[in-house]
Amino acid sequence: MWNAKNTPVFLPTESEYKILKALWKLGPSTVGEIQIHCSKDRPMGYTTALKFLQILLAKKAVTRERRGRRDIYQVAVKHEEINRILSLKHLDLLYDGVAIEWVRSALQHKWLKTKDLQRLIKPRKKAKRRKR
Repeated sequence: MWNAKNTPVFLPTESEYKILKALWKLGPSTVGEIQIHCSKDRPMGYTTALKFLQILLAKKAVTRERRGRRDIYQVAVKHEEINRILSLKHLDLLYDGVAIEWVRSALQHKWLKTKDLQRLIKPRKKAKRRKR
């Protein structure tokens, strides 16, 4: 996938995304702290967490700083940007890029409630009225 500047965009795997989510929540952390956080819903070994951090480091999605005997990892990509890219990728893959089809499916499968959709629409209508 490419961005508007025609440069490759980082698309994390599910496991890489799990590590990134931990870093977004925890902030700068050690491998052990990340491993413990990621093990809450499904066990993840220390060496597994370390390997994914090394992969993310090579992809420049995280940075590493040495503090004493510990390596501290910090996220180098914005949460909003990764979520936007993944959302667009999945929208394109599953619904041929047609957002209304996703909304229909979300309403049909009760992933999105009608009242939630109305709350999303209301602020946009108010903003349009203010511009006039």
